[in-house]
Amino acid sequence: MVLGLFRDGNGKLGGNNSSSHAAFAENSLNNISNFIKKKNADKNILGIIQFQNLPVIIFSYGAEFSKILAENIIKNFYDKFQDNIYLEKISSDSLLFCIAESDVEKAYDTLREVFKVLKTQSSQDTENSVYLCFNCGTSVLASSLKETINQAYMALFECKNKDGYVHYIYNEDISQKMLQHQNHMKLAAYFQRAIIENRLRLAFQPIIDSKTGKVKHHESLLRIVTEENKIISAGPFIPIAESMRFIDQIDFLVLDLVVKELKFNPDVTLAMNISNLSIDNTEWLRKAKNLLKDPGIASRLIVEITETSMHRELSKVAYFVDTLQSLGCLVAIDDFGAGYTSFTQLKMIHADLIKIDGIFIRDIVDNHDSRLFVQTLLGFAHGFGIKTVAEFVETGEIAKTLIDLNIDYMQGNYFSPAVNYRTWIKDDVYKILN
Repeated sequence: MVLGLFRDGNGKLGGNNSSSHAAFAENSLNNISNFIKKKNADKNILGIIQFQNLPVIIFSYGAEFSKILAENIIKNFYDKFQDNIYLEKISSDSLLFCIAESDVEKAYDTLREVFKVLKTQSSQDTENSVYLCFNCGTSVLASSLKETINQAYMALFECKNKDGYVHYIYNEDISQKMLQHQNHMKLAAYFQRAIIENRLRLAFQPIIDSKTGKVKHHESLLRIVTEENKIISAGPFIPIAESMRFIDQIDFLVLDLVVKELKFNPDVTLAMNISNLSIDNTEWLRKAKNLLKDPGIASRLIVEITETSMHRELSKVAYFVDTLQSLGCLVAIDDFGAGYTSFTQLKMIHADLIKIDGIFIRDIVDNHDSRLFVQTLLGFAHGFGIKTVAEFVETGEIAKTLIDLNIDYMQGNYFSPAVNYRTWIKDDVYKILN
């Protein structure tokens, strides 16, 4: 349990009053309205302060300490600001406030003083000093209190999404971003519905051996069967699944689908992508260990992690790679070159393949810098026994240039786009349903 540090709407120190936990409770709006009428000021700022480290304070020093700290903070606020500010606790870690002044600048000067009090607040016990981490969203009073509080919440949301920001003021740009978030929420709901209704499928794109011209393996790409029975790429939904924290569900599902394909098609090798976020997910590794006990299946699976994953804690990435390789899988680093990974980092991660980002492949015929980068990377990779794959090979000219540079494998629409059926099965009906 986290103790609230501020009084609730009835002036009591954080208790169990249910109305204090509702941001838009009528008593809260009435209290602020009465405060504004009493002050009779032209400019009023409403805001929400949310404390980020209350659990750490409780964990470090205990509930009794936090109670004393709360009393000190409350006393300091009312001693310093008296009736210039209205404060009310609206949840265990959040404070709703209103500042009434003759002009906006004076109001924000008062707000800066509020921040100063919070930042310098410490216990009287010098052995147990604390620092309060918080975010704040504010808005100048709009046509209604409810609308203004909504705007303050939107500003708080934006503040929490911006590194290094403590305070964010509502503006029209935030409304546009909220519309974008709203659209993402709808897309996330659409994606979830497709999962529940079992409408996710795999598409396959071949990776070509540059020495023989034959298919080496296929990359598995996630697709959604729409309610109109059309197939669309799941690619645009992946960043949304990551931001809305259900990408683990997708990665579990893709692993299931790919392993089933490998079981039923013993002559096929498949690659699959995994989100950077799942590299830290021990449950995904545990599931992989259970599904890949058969070496005949594990040896035909290639797991692709993006280059940006290597900027996470390197020891965790190395453990993830080593664990998969111990099962018999191969590991590829996808989109290599986009994240500017150092060769030292690459050396520490014992990847089996490197997939060179398409940004260096698309213009390799005419761009000297791209060609030099690819040539240098190929020399380094081959020196360490790492195979290389060029993505986005769209023309024969690009393919010839890559072959001349001694690329190992190529992938792109020049050979074949991703198709919604199994090319290794005659008359496959996978296009729509399993």
